[in-house]
Formats: sequence, C-alpha cells, structure tokens
Amino acid sequence: MARSAGIDITADGVRFVQVSRTRGRLSVLGTYARTVQQRDRSGAAVGAEMQDSASLLAEAIRDTKLRASAAVVAGLPYEKVFFSSLRTELTKREDVRRLLKFELEDDFPLPFDDLVADVCSRRSAGDDKYEYLIAAASRSQINDSVQMLNGTGRQCSVLSTDVCALAAVARLIQPNDDSRPHIILHVDGCRAILGLLQDGAIARARHLSCTGDAETIGTTLAREIELTLRGTPGRRYQHPLQVMLSGPDELIRELSTRLSQASGHQVIRCELPEISSPATPLDGQFAVALGLALIGLDSRDDKLNFLTADLSQV
Repeated sequence: MARSAGIDITADGVRFVQVSRTRGRLSVLGTYARTVQQRDRSGAAVGAEMQDSASLLAEAIRDTKLRASAAVVAGLPYEKVFFSSLRTELTKREDVRRLLKFELEDDFPLPFDDLVADVCSRRSAGDDKYEYLIAAASRSQINDSVQMLNGTGRQCSVLSTDVCALAAVARLIQPNDDSRPHIILHVDGCRAILGLLQDGAIARARHLSCTGDAETIGTTLAREIELTLRGTPGRRYQHPLQVMLSGPDELIRELSTRLSQASGHQVIRCELPEISSPATPLDGQFAVALGLALIGLDSRDDKLNFLTADLSQV
C-alpha cells in the first residue's frame, strides 16, 4: 500500500488530504481544513488572526494521524512561483534542467544565485522540438517552506506547485480525455490558479490574487482565460472550451454560472464522488491538497520537484 499526504497552505489557512492506493484503488484516509483568518464575501479580513500556518500544519499532521510511511507533498505559495517557456531539441529532463538557469535567467524576477527552476511539463512543438513549461522559485522561499515542514517532525518528499496538483486531479477525473484542450481553474476567495491543458500536459499557467463577490471574480477570470489562450503561441482554440472549476462549494456554486456567462465557455464543477465517503468527505476546497497527494503517489521521476531541482543546479 502506497500512502501520500498533500498539504495546501494559503494565506487563509491549511488544507490537508491523506490518501492511499492499494491494487490500483485510491482511498482517502483523512482530511483537515482550518482557517487562519476569517474573511467576508468581499475578501476582507474579519476579526483577529486565529493561528499561524505552522501551528495549523502541526495540528493537521497530528489530527489526521499521518502515517510514518506516507510521502509528504507541499506546494509553494502561489505568488512565489513564476512560469516561462523553453523550446529546444533536448529530450532528457536532466539536460534541460542544467540549461534552465542560463537560458531563462532574465525571464524570472529573481537573482541568479537564488533562482531554482524545474520542468513543469513537456509537449511536442513539431519540427523535432519540444516546448517545456518551466516553473521557478527562490531558494530562500524553498528553504522557508522546507523548514516549516521540518518543524512538524516530518520531512517534505516533494515540493511542487498548485497548478501541477490541479492537473493531477484533472487526470484522475478524466483519464481518457487528454487530447482535447481544456482549462483547469481553482478559486478559493484569496487566489486563483489557472492552467491550460493541451495533449495531457500543462501548456500555460497563471496564478493571481482573487477576491470579491462571484460576479467580480467571474469577470476577472473570464479575462484571464482569454489572455491565457491568446498567449499560447502557434495555437488557436475553438470556443467553447471546457473549464474544470474547483474551490469551496459555497463560492463555486454561484461562480460557475457567472463565469460561464462572462467567458462563453462550458464550466463544470470539479466533483470527486469516487473517492469521497461520509467518513472522509471531499469537496472542491480540497482539490489542490488532493492533487498534491496524488503527486506523492506518482513514482515517475519526471514530475516537478523543487527539492531535487535545487540539488541538480547547485
């Protein structure tokens, strides 16, 4: 039995999902969700800060009885991750990794000595070339995240990104629908994570702060989707695309209608009935944490991991 825990830490709180896979069957072993600070419908903070993220994380690991054998996967804060693209004839991941800092150092708002970059996805670009989506973060931010996890007594196995987590959830829900381009989108009242999936790979990714009511958020996200599609070179997408939307149920329920009206795309809510149960209910607020946990069950070496990327670039 393989076990994994996904930890989604935001400015608003911590969400945690522990999963296992036995003979191909996926099960949820436990969930946890706590808020650092309450917010009203406009996104404004209400009341005093309750607990910091580090103490909530320690509480999550204790309350969900995290197994010693479980992989621990976390995502870096969305505002600390930057994306760019690289087109090359190279096919080996390690060759691309060694090239990244020198080829893309001017593409990221980070000092060269503090820059850590890794491959987020790869897809064919034709003419025997490949287009790589590259994610970058600062070494200091990576160290801060690792130290916070180490403070709970557990070591981080993989340090990834929110958009990679959403892609893992999309592949779980629609395993045979890789060829058709579609949007993955997570909104939770403080952030929006947007990705364009093409041929089963993440072609574009955008992270942004996102507060306000459903109408305001819907208008903003419709514009962001259009910018994402326009910013993908060499591609023209036929409307409407499918948008897989996740987030807290009370927000997504209204937002799905608003976003569909504003964008003209087909918006479907992300639901996970196959692995949810009365004992461990999963709603859309856990999408990122679940995706991170799924990454921990993935035995492939080609997944994004800032921890191993840092070692390869030192």
